[in-house]
Amino acid sequence: MATPEEIARFKSKIREDWKDALNTGNVLGWSESRQLLAFMEMYAATKDTFFLDKLVEHGNAVLSHRDDYLTPRLFDDVRKRSGVKGWSSAANFDGGPSFVREVHSGMICYPLILFARVVSEAPELQGRYQTYVDWFQASVIESMAEFASQWRLRGLAGYYDGLAEFFKGKPLPFNQLAALGRVFVELGRLGSGAIYTERAVRLANFWKGSLKRLAVEVKGQRKTYYVWPFSSSQVKFDDLTHAALSVDFATVCHREGLVFNRTDINRLANTLIHVCLKPDGTLADRVDGSGVGTDEETAIVEWLSLAPFNRGVYDLGVKLVLEKRQDRGQLGFARILKYR
Repeated sequence: MATPEEIARFKSKIREDWKDALNTGNVLGWSESRQLLAFMEMYAATKDTFFLDKLVEHGNAVLSHRDDYLTPRLFDDVRKRSGVKGWSSAANFDGGPSFVREVHSGMICYPLILFARVVSEAPELQGRYQTYVDWFQASVIESMAEFASQWRLRGLAGYYDGLAEFFKGKPLPFNQLAALGRVFVELGRLGSGAIYTERAVRLANFWKGSLKRLAVEVKGQRKTYYVWPFSSSQVKFDDLTHAALSVDFATVCHREGLVFNRTDINRLANTLIHVCLKPDGTLADRVDGSGVGTDEETAIVEWLSLAPFNRGVYDLGVKLVLEKRQDRGQLGFARILKYR
């Protein structure tokens, strides 16, 4: 249970400016999206509808800044049309094209569809929020449909091709596919159509096929863990901040009995606790335990989805989020309270 003081602390740190920005600097795709998810995690931790109200308020504001609702409509330099049902950004590379990045749509849409699913499963909430359930569900389906032409099949797996920059004509990086996969899990659970569950499963199979099982000795015991690359077209090991989204996707799938079993989840936790956590308490930069200087704050918030399955992950989260006060987006703090 969250204490009144902890709830007050969260409320005092809500950023009210992010929701009113355009996504030109990625603020909606990377910052506000995590705040939206933090509202949902705080509701899970407290059952206080204040957080659902904040999700509705912020979600409506973010949707109003989707390219097709802006006047004038933004032009997508890659898709060569205006009014794409997503949030354009040109911030990743200096001088790069302005276009709707798939990962941003996934990040923004996930908390919106999670809200819709949570309310749909709680009759006592539907009278108050059903209008927003319908609105968010329809909007998320529209945004996901923008990428339909990029969908590819590979055996039992599936992925989305990139349209620009380093991944033009290649599968998107695993973290970007994971951002979409989480949305599809919730759309399927909400009853939006079996196609969404199928796509979630195929995306999960695509990433799982890249996982390499290794082992490390820990206090006389053999611990197996996973390592993987940033994308299927690269050999360099993934970094912890990007890998975190893939891990979060795996836990979302696992809770629904899709693709990832408990052994897989344990191995992912072992990657963090027994390979990436260094003796001095800092985190390695990459999933094989190499490198230094990772952004611990960004990395830990999604790895915390492993906390219900591994106490070591929770304890690490407490250290990084609470003791170090690394809590910019509040998602880490909300998950600490939820998983306590």
